[in-house]
Amino acid sequence: KAPVSSFQMARTETTMWQYGMYCEANGKDIQENQTKAWGGIRGNDPVILVSWHDAARYANWLSKQCNLDTVYIFTGDDFKETNYAARGYRLPTEVEWEYAARGGPAREVFEYAGSNDLDSVGWYRENSGSRTHPVAGKKANSLGLYDMSGNVREWCGDWYSEYPATFPANYRGPDSGSRRVLRGGCWNDLDLAGYCLPAYRNNFFPYIRYDDYGFRLAFV
Repeated sequence: KAPVSSFQMARTETTMWQYGMYCEANGKDIQENQTKAWGGIRGNDPVILVSWHDAARYANWLSKQCNLDTVYIFTGDDFKETNYAARGYRLPTEVEWEYAARGGPAREVFEYAGSNDLDSVGWYRENSGSRTHPVAGKKANSLGLYDMSGNVREWCGDWYSEYPATFPANYRGPDSGSRRVLRGGCWNDLDLAGYCLPAYRNNFFPYIRYDDYGFRLAFV
């Protein structure tokens, strides 16, 4: 039995071009979301320097453009709660992310998301040239999902905690916390500790932005 109910996952990480439309519509500066040393914006690279809150606000904005419900509830600048009953775009839960990275019902036995060879599916420190790369430039997994073993770490919807002893169906993490989950490895990772494996977990404060943090969206 699948650990999650049916859902849809974006084939790629959200790109600079996609996030740029949100910035343009809301008077934000996309220049803030790139590393100047990299020589300017490349539109099909994954967006970087986005906090969890940035990603949640982008999901809400995209939902509104599509006449869908907004999932994340903010009061001013303060995040209040996630309404999982809403039908709109959101960040995948940690369980959804790993299920998708491993090929969903196909349950791929590969070491990485789509292959045993990291070079064929992911951008990491040894092949990235110390920067991001356009999405979908490497091999996809069996679900047609790209870059789930590298390029940028991806924010998930969950608060971070140690795993429970048993997982209920559609596990969404604890109700509160101080850090949010990140998955997927990134352009700056060595693979010495398995950072690009589908099972590797990372976490950080939801207001933090780094040049190896990005996201992709899910939809139910």
